[in-house]
Amino acid sequence: MISAKEVCPSLGDSARSIPALADVLPDEPEYTFSDRLSGQGGRFFTSSCFVWGEEDQLLVTKARWEVAGPPKAWAAAALGERQAARARWFDAGTMGVVDAADGKAAVLVPCSAPGTYVGGSHSLSVVVRLKRHEESGGPEPEQRLADLAVGAARSAHRTARCDLSSGVPDTAPRVGTDASGWQPAGPDSRTGFGACDVAAVALGGPLG
Repeated sequence: MISAKEVCPSLGDSARSIPALADVLPDEPEYTFSDRLSGQGGRFFTSSCFVWGEEDQLLVTKARWEVAGPPKAWAAAALGERQAARARWFDAGTMGVVDAADGKAAVLVPCSAPGTYVGGSHSLSVVVRLKRHEESGGPEPEQRLADLAVGAARSAHRTARCDLSSGVPDTAPRVGTDASGWQPAGPDSRTGFGACDVAAVALGGPLG
């Protein structure tokens, strides 16, 4: 049983995150949550949530502030190239992607406009990784991973005090088509810039 007081605040509304966690986490007698936050309200923002079972780490969620870049390049860096190629897209932020086969979901969220900080427009990259995804007991792990990523993205956007609209839905995201066919429709309505107009992606690689 997961209680609201235990869940990481960085996962967002516990009324939404607890059902998602209950569906994707493997059965354990108890769970331990650890939340970490730095750079609150501006540059160098990062937040992390770690979920442990009795012995093993089960799930990691990380959000970080970065220079905005082409969404497809971001997806490949956030999930891994092979995983991004087979991932499915959902409407959240600039782009949301999920690969249930590898237990990962990610959302790219607009944060600051050009001129606010050096380097151009900036985004928040939010990645959820379910480490023992093969033991997930829920019937819809793809949807639940997307739900967790959206909740974490909503929380990160608020905590980082972004000045651009997040584009993150208030309701559960609807997982759609193969992300390999995703294309922005002209300039992005939430950032004001097309994918080719922003700076190169500044990620340190896929979440390990």
